[in-house]
Amino acid sequence: MVERTRQLMQANEELRREIGERERAERKLRGVQEELVETAHRAGMAEIATGVLHNVGNVLTSVNVSSNLAMEKIRKLGVQDMVKVAQLLEQHQDDLGRFITEDRRGRHLAPFLIDLSRYMVQQEEEIIAELKSLQKNIDHIKEIIAVQQSNARITGFVQEVNLSQVIDDAIQINAASMERHRIVIVREYEDLPLVLVEKQKLMQILINLLSNAKHALRDCENPDKKIVVRLKRLGTDRVQIEVQDNGMGIEERNLTRIFAHGFTTKKDGHGFGLHGAALHAKEMGGALVARSDGPGQGAVFTLEFPFRAVEKLKRGEAEQRRSSRSESSQTPALA
Repeated sequence: MVERTRQLMQANEELRREIGERERAERKLRGVQEELVETAHRAGMAEIATGVLHNVGNVLTSVNVSSNLAMEKIRKLGVQDMVKVAQLLEQHQDDLGRFITEDRRGRHLAPFLIDLSRYMVQQEEEIIAELKSLQKNIDHIKEIIAVQQSNARITGFVQEVNLSQVIDDAIQINAASMERHRIVIVREYEDLPLVLVEKQKLMQILINLLSNAKHALRDCENPDKKIVVRLKRLGTDRVQIEVQDNGMGIEERNLTRIFAHGFTTKKDGHGFGLHGAALHAKEMGGALVARSDGPGQGAVFTLEFPFRAVEKLKRGEAEQRRSSRSESSQTPALA
């Protein structure tokens, strides 16, 4: 009996030791997982920031082209010719009539001024067009920076958002690059009310998906490059955003691997973007999946997450407050 008790105590001690070691291992594993998630998030944010800088760089290239063209046209505007005409008129201001009618240079003055005025009007129109293009590109840079600053200020907070506007902001950040690669963006939005969502995470997902679609189209031979972005409600409690491209497509064996940390098929890729997007989707209570009919057949990335309409939640809170007040008024007073 004593021996049996000793064996049980020894077994219990070993079991406690094993449980302790397992708990320590689990804590260590959780720490590693949290560190991996944080690393992926930071890498994803860095990738987005790099993408934003890349798009700003693309727009700045257009700004540089427009400013150089405008400068060249100003140099050729004909101002020096006007100065020469003014000098001739000044030299002959005392005999202007004779100069214009009898002098060879004077007789050519009127036709020259007519041609010069027409040329200057044309140059002016072209300069104005370049300046308008310049202003448009500068405004585009301001919009990209404003969207990024707005996105950077809101970290980990649930807020009221218009999903269509969030998608448009993500498209705006990539707009210059899309235009440069002649990619057409098609929007198919269902009219939805304001929802509660973590805007920053949603923005990061969308920017990564659009960037991924852009790269898939950039590397393909399809002359009709197109990205379709769809927004719709699923039932009463889910919302779905799809980003579809007609680009390179995805091999079946890679449809799940593309979301793994470090996996990439891009020559200059790091494998953080889609991995971080999938993590964000999971943190939002949703999921991100990909489907494709194979290489050359394009791809569709589908994001689903809970649909929490602001108006519905506010009505629920108001009804709860009214119910609480009603219950309070019916509680009998103590004698």
